[in-house]
Amino acid sequence: MYASADDWLSLEAAHKDLADTDYDGEPNSTDINMALSRASAEMDGWLNKRYGVPIEDEKAVDLLKHHCCAIATYHIANTANTASEGIENRYKDSIAWLKSVSKGDADVPMTSAISSGVSTGVGVTFVSPDRIFK
Repeated sequence: MYASADDWLSLEAAHKDLADTDYDGEPNSTDINMALSRASAEMDGWLNKRYGVPIEDEKAVDLLKHHCCAIATYHIANTANTASEGIENRYKDSIAWLKSVSKGDADVPMTSAISSGVSTGVGVTFVSPDRIFK
């Protein structure tokens, strides 16, 4: 997963009441983790077109964590039928960014130069058999 329940509670503190499914005043970490897992899988679906997933590059972690939490908040709010316009807009912004990455219009910032899994052709040799027909 791109974010933990603690990350979500920190980044989405204004929405922690959405995860209080037991109505005991405390967010339900099981629900949070389930939403983060769904969000991470959704992100991997878009990111997999260009990168090996899950992306674990330390430079990308904060950005991916941000998008994961925004998407998870949308899933949590949708489950409770309490998605506000702000939550929905953040979700749409995150999905739009993921689509841009998938299309190659945006990149995930990486520490290493060849971290995208896309072959640069360096050191690759193609060998074909001799022509049979002349």
